Amino acid sequence: MPSDLTDTVSPPAQEFARRITPRLLAQLADHKDAIIASGSSALVRWGIRLGWDQGMRVVPHLADSGTQAVFDEFGGMSLTQVASLLLAHNRARGVASHPSLQRYVPEGDPHVQ
Repeated sequence: MPSDLTDTVSPPAQEFARRITPRLLAQLADHKDAIIASGSSALVRWGIRLGWDQGMRVVPHLADSGTQAVFDEFGGMSLTQVASLLLAHNRARGVASHPSLQRYVPEGDPHVQ
């Protein structure tokens, strides 16, 4: 990937991307066979298989860019909006939220657990 792509990503976004990249790589590796099988034809499946290693090498750069995009969105939202979104995300996944998130969401908000 071009270095100028990474140069546009803030240091906090890069730091967070470094935290999630191993998880992304592990998820892709765990689902490699299913991802390849999802190709619409034998030629597409062959292409996915052929390009797999190169694709895995770009994941850290995509994590940088994706994290930058998320941080850009969060930066334009209020703490209430961010906390409500994170609470809704955790609830949808069945994951416990950090208790401090709830203090930023008004009483009666459906995302408060």
